[in-house]
Amino acid sequence: MPKKFLPQKPEIVPSEPEVTVKSIIYKKIAIIIVAVFLAFAAIFLILNREYQWLSKETDKKLSQLNENQVDAVQLEKDYRQNFIQIMRDYLANFAAGANLTKSDLLDKTNQAQEKIMALIVPAKLKDVHLAAVLLLSGLEDSLNKNNEQMIESKLKNLKDLLAKF
Repeated sequence: MPKKFLPQKPEIVPSEPEVTVKSIIYKKIAIIIVAVFLAFAAIFLILNREYQWLSKETDKKLSQLNENQVDAVQLEKDYRQNFIQIMRDYLANFAAGANLTKSDLLDKTNQAQEKIMALIVPAKLKDVHLAAVLLLSGLEDSLNKNNEQMIESKLKNLKDLLAKF
C-alpha cells in the first residue's frame, strides 16, 4: 500500500512582528510619556531642594531678626541709661553750688555734646537724641553770647526733655 501522505502540520516559525504605523505611534507616545514623567520628576527634585534651601535661609533670617529685636531692646536700654547719666552729669554743672567759669561751662557743654553724639541711637529715640543735640548746641551759642535768658530757657527745655525721657 502506498504510503499515504499525511498532511503535515505547518511549521511555526517565529516571524518578526509586523511594524505598522500604529505600533510606531504607540512607541513614540510611550517614549514621550516616559520623558515627560522623568522631566516632572527632575523638576520636583530640583524644586524640593530649592524649597529646603529657602526654608533654611528663612529660618536663619528669622533667627537673625529675633536676635536683632533683642539687640534693639538692649540698645534702647543702654541708650536710655547712658543718655540720662550724661544729661544728669551735665545739668549738675549748672547747680546752685557749682562755681564754673564760662569757658568751663563751654567745655562741659562740648563734652556732653560729644558724648551724646557718640551714642548709638535706636531709631525709636532719634527725635529725642536730635532735640538734645540741638539744645546743647543752643546752650553753647547762648554761653558764647552770655545771654542769661537763653541759657535759662535752654536749660529748662533740657530738663523738661530729660523728665519726659
